Amino acid sequence: MNSSKNKVTAIWAFENYNHYEDIERKIRKTKMHKEAKKRKKELPELFISSSQEFWEMTGDYKEKERNSSETVDI
Repeated sequence: MNSSKNKVTAIWAFENYNHYEDIERKIRKTKMHKEAKKRKKELPELFISSSQEFWEMTGDYKEKERNSSETVDI
């Protein structure tokens, strides 16, 4: 959420675009997803707009292993 509390950004990492598509396909087949989709139709509009962007790494970046309290510089 930004400081104006009017925009939410979520960033997800996948191995590649095919991995993303595979996960999306599996999610859409679940009972929970179908129930959520049906419930969403019963609610008033939750947001004005949404968008997706797909980024690709331009270098050979690898996260080093860490425990949950450490930060990582990439």
